[in-house]
Amino acid sequence: MRCEYSGGNLDAIKAQVATLKAGGTSEDEVIKTLGKPASSTPSADGGKSDEYDFTQTLSSNSSPGCPMKTQKVTFIFDSRNILQSMQINF
Repeated sequence: MRCEYSGGNLDAIKAQVATLKAGGTSEDEVIKTLGKPASSTPSADGGKSDEYDFTQTLSSNSSPGCPMKTQKVTFIFDSRNILQSMQINF
């Protein structure tokens, strides 16, 4: 089985994520840039983490039955909803 994945949508998402800066980007700005997160989890310190899932599309050269790939990004916000860090799984 030959599985090839297109980088087109993932490249665009990487460019969007690169504009978001820890210490200066609000949760509202992240949502405006990337849309609503797949999940949002409150943390004990009053902050939260928002997780985004991005599906990577298969190229036309892929065999039928190839699995979908999902890339994840988690944004961690403080109690003021300011981005503190991000965990990127691309």
